[in-house]
Amino acid sequence: MLDFIIPDQLAMVTLAVAYLLCICTCFMCITHRLAFKDYTRKKQLGIVVIYGISFWVVHPLILLSERTVTLTETTILLMVLTVPLTCAALWVALAMGAKIEISSIQFLLGSFIIGTLIFTLDVTLYMLTFADTLDINGLILTYSYLLVGCIAGAVLRFLLILNNETELDEIKKWHFAGAVTIGIALASIPNVIKASLTVGKELTNLTLTFDSIFFALLINIVALIVLILVPDLLGDNQRKKTKLALLTNRAEYHSLFFNHPDAVFAIDQEERFIRMNETARQTLNQTEATLPPSLALKDVLKSRTYVKVKSYLKQAFDGIGSEFHLYTADDRYFQVTLLPLEFEGQTAAYAILKDQTDPKKYQEQIQHFAFHDDLTGLKNRRGFFVELEEINHPFSIVMIDFDHFKRINDIYGHDYGDLLLKELARRMKHRFLRPFSIARIGGDEFAMIYSGEDEEALVNACRKFLDDFSEPIQVGGRLCYMTPSIGFAHSIADEKPAAIVSYADYAMFQSKNNGRNQIQLFKPEMKERLERKKVLEKGLPHAILNDELFLVYQPILNTVSARIEAVEALVRWEHPKLGLISPGEFIPTAEDIGEIAHLEEWVVTTACEEVKKWNESLAEPVRLSVNLSMKHIEQTDIHLFVKDRLTQTGFSPEWMTIELTETTLMRREKETVKSIEKLKEMGVAVYLDDFGTGYSSLNYIMRLPLDGVKLDRLFLQKMKQDNEHYTLVHSLITMKHKLGLEVVAEGVETKDHLHMLEKMGCEKIQGYYIAKPLHHQVCLNMVKSGILPAAEIV
Repeated sequence: MLDFIIPDQLAMVTLAVAYLLCICTCFMCITHRLAFKDYTRKKQLGIVVIYGISFWVVHPLILLSERTVTLTETTILLMVLTVPLTCAALWVALAMGAKIEISSIQFLLGSFIIGTLIFTLDVTLYMLTFADTLDINGLILTYSYLLVGCIAGAVLRFLLILNNETELDEIKKWHFAGAVTIGIALASIPNVIKASLTVGKELTNLTLTFDSIFFALLINIVALIVLILVPDLLGDNQRKKTKLALLTNRAEYHSLFFNHPDAVFAIDQEERFIRMNETARQTLNQTEATLPPSLALKDVLKSRTYVKVKSYLKQAFDGIGSEFHLYTADDRYFQVTLLPLEFEGQTAAYAILKDQTDPKKYQEQIQHFAFHDDLTGLKNRRGFFVELEEINHPFSIVMIDFDHFKRINDIYGHDYGDLLLKELARRMKHRFLRPFSIARIGGDEFAMIYSGEDEEALVNACRKFLDDFSEPIQVGGRLCYMTPSIGFAHSIADEKPAAIVSYADYAMFQSKNNGRNQIQLFKPEMKERLERKKVLEKGLPHAILNDELFLVYQPILNTVSARIEAVEALVRWEHPKLGLISPGEFIPTAEDIGEIAHLEEWVVTTACEEVKKWNESLAEPVRLSVNLSMKHIEQTDIHLFVKDRLTQTGFSPEWMTIELTETTLMRREKETVKSIEKLKEMGVAVYLDDFGTGYSSLNYIMRLPLDGVKLDRLFLQKMKQDNEHYTLVHSLITMKHKLGLEVVAEGVETKDHLHMLEKMGCEKIQGYYIAKPLHHQVCLNMVKSGILPAAEIV
């Protein structure tokens, strides 16, 4: 037998500890509630046991607050055996309190189980403790059971409502308030149970002492009220938030619908327009006043478009959204989004029409400009090759290049050249109809895909096109003579389309080489020449590094002094596989692939170095004459180029002559004239090469700061004693002398040529009769000896 006698002050502390322990345990259980269902079974059991024992300890503490308690060892053992009741009640509370929502039956059943377990626990403990003084009051005991059940239900309801709260600050606030309230309520239940089992407790005892029934009831009733009100307040706040969110969503929906920049429609299952915004009315060309009350989809769409939209609309009624594009009869383009919409208990459709007409046109324009030439409206190079990738065999490729077009550009300017290109394109469109597809792939270069098999029709169309240029073209108030050079090639089954383009291009190249203004078909035997051209193009960039280039020199004789006073440097290429390559073959190749500047830099540098060594051993130095191509001069300043070469080699400027063609001088006349003047200031002489082959007039020659001219060999080839060519050459030489220009006659191949030129007073001659191009040592020996022997052709 154990007697516990607790002083009054300690009894109050024990009671306070009991309440505090109960509140803390409630706080921790509320913390674990949501995650409880996700814990492992072992962790769940551990939490239930620990906090279940904590709840159970509250009851012995409250019993000790009775000041005098007598317990036997058996009683204590039986009291300990009630711990599972606490754990069981806690397990049910946590398992059900971890859910967001439960049914009414689950709620009532859970409340009943929890309440019954707590009631049983407290009744058992007090009956064991006060077995000698029991005086059961059935009415209070029944009331106590109902009160405990209500408190259990209120606790469970609080947890469920708290689980639905979304605001973190609200959760923290009610978490703490709930823990305090539930802790006080659970810790006060033993007082009510004690009142129903203890002798002398009357319902009429209204004192507020710890041992009064009124005080116990008051605490439980207040706790119950708080537990009922807290969830109601919490739920009311949640309802207010939900209502506010609903109103906000409705306002946002209304704003999005009626203020949306795109056309927005709502359509019911009978395909009638339920509502639409202002943009939608404008799309339908309707106003609010003229809009029919039962306007249907089929009333605003053409039959074909209606069928398409109806199929997507059916998907929306089945709950499936979709996106598609729509062209209308008035050439408008829309991006349509259809979404399911709940309307008056049935599924309707929510349609958004985004007008993409202007962006679509802009995109089409960009697409057009990407594949078309903005000047002529024809396909450009990219568009041509895109179409070529899709072409099927058989087909033909036609390449057209207009002869001397660059010269027209140089004389009249690029604006006039653009007008001329437009006219040429117009004529091509007129002459080459389907199945021709025309493209402008370069400055004055055009390409066509002929998708037919009729070669005769192709050739006839090309011949008629040539005939179209038998008369001059009138463009921009000027008459202009133009001739096309045409090459074409037929597709070959095993060849790629790009290869056929190269064949046609080579045929056009041959057309130019054969005299221009003609048609040339690519033939199988040309393939070897084309391959040779490709080999040259591939090998030329490496020719300098591999020492495959060398110079030869052709003497220029002064007929008065009978002395070789100058030499012209000419380049040769000894290809390791193809052998000796003519400059007439590889120089155009160098121009085509952009290697001409490197080539002429090597020629001028090497010639200056070699002739400088000659002059160091000669009593009287010889002049060095070199040619500069038009393509090279377009890429650089000839004054700076020559100056750099002279500085690098130390060659004297007064012994240097630069030869330029008429085309070169006309191409960049202003820039070239300035460069010539600077060269003359340095002491470098400048000659007009191949005079007579271009369009030079006497007035034009007088404007140029030249030192001399070189008559083209064509004059001498046709010149005979006293014929018209003789008279022309004689007149030219006389005029040039009067202008203070030196004259060099090229192409002197016979003794008659020499005598006639001497008779005309031409003092400088060059040609095979004097000497052919010679290797530098042979030429040096001839210059030193003054003897003019026949030399090997190189």
